[in-house]
Amino acid sequence: MLMNRIVFVLALSLACPLHADWTLLKSDLTEQKSVTVNTWDLSAGLSITEAGKLEKVETRNVLSLMSERPAGSDSAAAGWKLMLRNGDCLYGKPSRFSGQSMEFEMPEVGKILVPLKSVAGMTDASAAATVGAVGSAEEKDQIQLKNNDVLAGFIISIDAEKLQIATGPNDETTTDIDLSRIARLSFGGVTPARGMPTLSARIHFISGSVLTIPLNLNKDINTTKNIFSWTISDLAFKDPAGKDRKASADTVAAIDIVGGRVVYLTDLDPAKEEQTTLMGTRWNTQINRNVMGEPLVVGRKTYLRGIGVHTTSSLLYTLDGSFETLKFQVGMDDSAAPQGSANVAVVLDGKVLWEARGMKAGEAAVEVSVPVKGGKQLELRATPALGNGKLDVLGRVNWLNVALLRP
Repeated sequence: MLMNRIVFVLALSLACPLHADWTLLKSDLTEQKSVTVNTWDLSAGLSITEAGKLEKVETRNVLSLMSERPAGSDSAAAGWKLMLRNGDCLYGKPSRFSGQSMEFEMPEVGKILVPLKSVAGMTDASAAATVGAVGSAEEKDQIQLKNNDVLAGFIISIDAEKLQIATGPNDETTTDIDLSRIARLSFGGVTPARGMPTLSARIHFISGSVLTIPLNLNKDINTTKNIFSWTISDLAFKDPAGKDRKASADTVAAIDIVGGRVVYLTDLDPAKEEQTTLMGTRWNTQINRNVMGEPLVVGRKTYLRGIGVHTTSSLLYTLDGSFETLKFQVGMDDSAAPQGSANVAVVLDGKVLWEARGMKAGEAAVEVSVPVKGGKQLELRATPALGNGKLDVLGRVNWLNVALLRP
């Protein structure tokens, strides 16, 4: 049986060249570099080849599959950036808007249906970096034109050329606006806090698009047979509306398994957050950036995943009791030199699990692993390391790669 499988893989590789340009990150946080992806089926697992050796990895033990191909290099050429409330973003163009769904055309998979309740807003991709964040806490939708005028009302329809919005005191006036005049639109309503994620595959495309596919796993993994699969050069999955889609593996930059054996705190919103500094100044918590909104750099090393805070801060997360271990790195951001210093602690259900005092900028990040079995309330705490005339200034703390691990 094994010989037949090897022959099958070799035969397909002759017809469609395979590339050893993937890095596999497993749920134990170990990496395998320069692997070739053969097939991936949720029930059968991920088949890879490393240095000529065939290996099968259970889907539950896959955390991330990363290509050497960069993501986002041509996103501005895609027309529009559609922002979803779960943090996903799609590059392409709207094609239809009706009822409770928006039809959006992506270069990789064609037209997909996105539930309207999942959409936060849309920006002109060429201006996305300059027009600010989408999303509105207001009840009404908002449109920002390229001349900076703003209209508020309810968007009635959208197609590839224009949109229609109802405005006026009683929303009795409808106005058609060419999409070419629009910089950003935001759909009204509050985006719910991100709780413990359900098992999903988050696909990162080279274009910059990020699309999360619920895997809907239950006790019988075979029920997911047609939800997500990879065969040599094609990735097949169901879109958010449940329709079958297919994309070339060459358009994929990375795939993350979310809500499985590993959950990163960057995928959760804290149940409670407190953050103040000297003189009562408040700093916003930053995801995958330091507290100043810049790259996470600790000990001259740059990190892609982490949480940037300022002292004094407390982030409290609600757990479901299913996790066994917490692994992370922590340090002062290099930009905090020379005055920045802090004390940090991890607290579980009111008990201090681990702490470090007098952490200084320029030092390498500390690697930590602590047990959290059965825990329900997890707190990341940072306080200023005062004394000897020190003030609470430049207290820029980076919590890096904070991961909760299930057994």
